[in-house]
Amino acid sequence: MTEVLDALAPFQTRTKRRGKRSRRWLSEAAVAAKQNRRGLERRWKTGTESDRVAYRAACRAANAEINASRSAFYTNRPNEVAGDPRATWHINVGIVALR
Repeated sequence: MTEVLDALAPFQTRTKRRGKRSRRWLSEAAVAAKQNRRGLERRWKTGTESDRVAYRAACRAANAEINASRSAFYTNRPNEVAGDPRATWHINVGIVALR
């Protein structure tokens, strides 16, 4: 049975590509703030006005944390490769391309 299966549909490995929504620049605090925001959003959708107020406060806090995390990540990247001109060039070109 396995010989037939191997002949008709051999086992193949695939490399999963990382999507556009990379979280490599998010700090642990930013990830936790996003999770908290999402939980409060679900509660607000079925809840009261006080749930909406709590959700909006969580939105502002999460956005501030995300922006601070992104800023810190891109500020520290050139410092991580100081002394390596090639790596510095690639990082700078990548940062400029984001704008």
